[in-house]
Amino acid sequence: MTGLYWGDLVLLVLVCSGVAALALLWIARTASEPAAPVENIRSVSPDGLVFLLDGTNLRDVSPDAEALIEDIIDDDGWTRIGKVLRPRFPELPRSIETFSGSGRCDYADGDHGDPARLSVEWNNGIIRLEVIEPSDASGNAIRQHVEAVQITEQSMAREAMESAPYPVWQIGDDSMPRWHNPAYDVLRNKLGISENEPVFDLGEIDRVKTGKIRTSVSVDSGKQTAWFDVFVSRAEDRSFCYAVNVDMVVNAEVARRNFVQTLTKTFAELSSGLAIFDRNRQLALFNPALIDLTALSAEFLSARPNLLSFFDRLRDNRMMPEPKDYKSWREQIADLVASARNGDYVETWTLPSGPTYKVSGRPHPDGAIAFLIEDISAEVSLTRRFRSELEQGQSLLDALDDALVVFSSTGILTLSNTAYRDLWRTDPDSSFVDMTILDAIRHFQTQCQATPLFGELRDYVLDCTERAEWDGLVRMNCGHELVCGVHPISNGATLVRFQKNSETPLIRKAQRTITAETA
Repeated sequence: MTGLYWGDLVLLVLVCSGVAALALLWIARTASEPAAPVENIRSVSPDGLVFLLDGTNLRDVSPDAEALIEDIIDDDGWTRIGKVLRPRFPELPRSIETFSGSGRCDYADGDHGDPARLSVEWNNGIIRLEVIEPSDASGNAIRQHVEAVQITEQSMAREAMESAPYPVWQIGDDSMPRWHNPAYDVLRNKLGISENEPVFDLGEIDRVKTGKIRTSVSVDSGKQTAWFDVFVSRAEDRSFCYAVNVDMVVNAEVARRNFVQTLTKTFAELSSGLAIFDRNRQLALFNPALIDLTALSAEFLSARPNLLSFFDRLRDNRMMPEPKDYKSWREQIADLVASARNGDYVETWTLPSGPTYKVSGRPHPDGAIAFLIEDISAEVSLTRRFRSELEQGQSLLDALDDALVVFSSTGILTLSNTAYRDLWRTDPDSSFVDMTILDAIRHFQTQCQATPLFGELRDYVLDCTERAEWDGLVRMNCGHELVCGVHPISNGATLVRFQKNSETPLIRKAQRTITAETA
């Protein structure tokens, strides 16, 4: 058994030594053989399509290959070859970096039935490409290549038409369909139209070379309507038609039209004038009130004047304040547009003819600007009349000898006359904050002898229940004696009157004398 073991071991060593010797011999022989030089393609392969590249530079081509690429202008030889071969062999890499080192591979287009193959060999940057046609192929290599490309493109176009989600069909001069894709069949079956009838009524559009028509078809037995844009491309005696469903577009247009009509009706009922200028500063929208307020004609506004022309016409019609000079006027309009774009333009125009307008500018989407013109003449007149009445009432109070002061139901001092300010040497109008009954009483107490009247006055002013008139006496530190009369007035306010005491008694509804002695 030991002898058998040693025999097997010797045999294994001999076999391994032989294999190693053969490997070394093959390596040495290969290393001693020089690399085969790259020969000129014209002398080796005068026929067929053969290309030789040195990197991206086109080194040599066969005559037929040269005829194919001579019209392709590009500095990159690999790009020129790709434009010729890739339509037939789409798997050909777009980057030449794929062919680094050395190797060989074939590319074929089995998807469209082309039996030819593209053979690519490369070694240290030298790349050789050759189109190998089948053995039974006959004819010129260029013609075979062009026909194969056309067959591939036709097959791809057919696949694209067959898989298109939109109806595509061909019609003749009689407008009857000659060919159509499956999407056309789906729509025709959905509408219940026979195969010999057209799905769409194209009218006169098939008589022109190209065109587009928007048409509708009834769906679900007329319960719904589907809208399509049909594009027609005419060639000789036939036309190709392409239909795209535009239901969403039509619905959006209808919604937009309804919205604009609603806005138009709303704007028409506004008493304020509205003028909207688009991003090009052309008048895009106006309402009837603008005509009434500005005295601009409807013809002028309908012509869509630009913004400067609009304000120039307002100035000419004396419907806005007159500028000092034309240059400052242009600068004023530029500032007006800039302010309106920021949304902070608000001005009051007092017109020479008497009316007063409030003009405001607001930015709108897509760069548009809207101007709103309001007639505030009535408000201004009312404000002026109210201010005049207030001034007249204040003058009347100031003409009285008695010191008068009014407190609101919350105890805020709202009104006083000159006699009050002189008597107590205070001016409530100059205070930064509202003066209250508590502030007034503290001020009274600094100038009067102690008396419970001021506490009674405080409670009376802040009392919201039904109240009656009353009065009392207070003595100032200087010795003067005052009659303090308290009267309830409207809205819960209280009128307090300080009158110098005299021998003539005052007529009152209720009288109460409070002196320091009864405290």
